Amino acid sequence: MSPKRKREVCIDGGDSGRQTHSSKRAANPREENTQANPSPVTVHPSHDQSAPLDPTDGLPDAVTNTAVEATHRLELSQVPYDEQVDHNTRIRELERRLCLLENERNESRSVVSDSTTNDQEELEKKPDVARSQLKATEDNLQAEQDRLEAVKSELESIRTRWAEELQGMVTNLESEKARCDQLAQDIKRVGIAKDAVPNLDGNLKDKFRALRSTVRRFTRTYCDRKILNWFICGNLVKGLATLSNIAVGSFFESELHAQYFVESHIWRVLYQMVLVNPYVIWGKSELIGQVIPSIFTYSEASFQTKEIWRFMTGQVLIQTRLAPEKLKNWADEFIGEVAPLTNSTSERKHVEAHLKAILNEAVEIAKILCQTRARCHVIRKLDVAANTVTPRYDKKWMEIIERGVGGTDDVDFIVSPALIQRMHPDGDGYDSVIILVKAEVCFGQGSHPAISNSLPNKAQQAVSKPRITHTVNKSSGGVKEE
Repeated sequence: MSPKRKREVCIDGGDSGRQTHSSKRAANPREENTQANPSPVTVHPSHDQSAPLDPTDGLPDAVTNTAVEATHRLELSQVPYDEQVDHNTRIRELERRLCLLENERNESRSVVSDSTTNDQEELEKKPDVARSQLKATEDNLQAEQDRLEAVKSELESIRTRWAEELQGMVTNLESEKARCDQLAQDIKRVGIAKDAVPNLDGNLKDKFRALRSTVRRFTRTYCDRKILNWFICGNLVKGLATLSNIAVGSFFESELHAQYFVESHIWRVLYQMVLVNPYVIWGKSELIGQVIPSIFTYSEASFQTKEIWRFMTGQVLIQTRLAPEKLKNWADEFIGEVAPLTNSTSERKHVEAHLKAILNEAVEIAKILCQTRARCHVIRKLDVAANTVTPRYDKKWMEIIERGVGGTDDVDFIVSPALIQRMHPDGDGYDSVIILVKAEVCFGQGSHPAISNSLPNKAQQAVSKPRITHTVNKSSGGVKEE
C-alpha cells in the first residue's frame, strides 16, 4: 500500500488525503511564498547589457542601500530545503496528533456516554424519589393536620370543661356567700340570745348536788350490808379495779366501805356515759359527740369563735329530741353495771327504777352543760402518781372528805367528781378554774394529820360534816384550805 493510502486509512478514509495535502501546504507557507516570489538577482554593471535593469536605479542612495542590505540578509537566511523530508515529518506529526485527537474523542464519547447513561438513570429515578418524597410530605402533612385537629378538639373540650367548672364555682361561691350571710345573721341572733339567756350556772350547781344526794341515798338504801363479791361477774370486777389499787374484796368487807365503793362506781359509769362529753347524748350515734369537742379545741380558731360555736351548738341541740333507743341502751348498761352490787333481790324493780331516775338526772345535767355560758365541766381525775394507797390503811373504815381534784396525796379513790367553771358568765375566761362543787375523796385511817386520831364510830359523821373544808377565792380563781 502506498504512503498516500496509508495516510487515508489512518485518518479514516475519504478526502483525508486532500485534507492532509492542504494541511501541509497551509503548514509551509514559506515554500509557496518562495516559489511564487523568487529571490531578486543582483547584476553587476560589468555583466551583459542585455540583463534586466536594476530596480533601484534612479532611487535615492539611502533607499538603495537599505534595499541592498535587506536583499543580502534574505540571501544569507536561505538554507537548502528538502521538500520531501519536510512533508513526511509533518505528515507523521499530523497523523500522531490526529490519533491522539481520535483517542481523546473516543474517551470523551465514552465518558459522555457513561455520564449520559448515569444522568438518564438519575433522571429516571428522580421522579420516583420526588413522588416518594411528595407522598411522605403529604403523609406528614396529613399527620400534622390530624394532630392539629386533635389538639383543637382537646382545647375545645378543655375550654368547655373549664367553662362548666367556672360556672359551677360561681354557683358554689354564690351559694357559699348566701350561706355565710345567713350564718352571720344567725351568729348575731345567737349573740343576742346568749346575752338574754338566764344564768344557768346556779341551777347547774343545785342539780349536781341533788344528783349526788340521790346517788348517796341509793347506796344507803340498797347497799345496807356488806356485799358478797363472789357473785360479781368478771367484767364488773375488772371495772371496779380501775377505781383503786385496793382489792375489791377489801372494800366489800364492811358495809360503809361497800357503800362508798358502789357510789364511786355509779359516778364512774355516769361520767363515762354522758358527763365527760355531754354532747354525746344527741343524735342516734356518738359521732356528733366526737366531732363537736374537736371543733371546740381547733387551735386555729379564736377564743370568741369557739365560744360562739359552742353556745350556738348547745342552743341547736337543746331543741333536738333525744333518741329513745340511745337512752334505753344506756339504761340497760347502767343497770347491768350497778344492780349486781346491791343486796336486794326481792326489790329488783325498785332498784332499776331508782337507777333510771339517776340516769335521767345525769342527762338533764348534760343538757345544761351543753348550753351553759360559764363553760362548766364535770371532772374526775387524779394524778397517776397520787393514785396510791396509804400504807397506814387498816381496812376498818374510810372517811369521805371534800376537796378539789388534783394533788390528792394518799387518796384511796374518788367517791364523787367535781364540778368546775372555766369562764365568767359574761364570756371572759379565768386564769384558773373555779370549783363550784368539790370532789369527794376517800382517805384511809391516819392518812391526813387532821384525822389521824379519828375513831371508827365517827366515820358516818364525816359523810355529812367533812373534817377538811375549802373555800373558793373568786378573785383569783384558786382554792384555799381552811
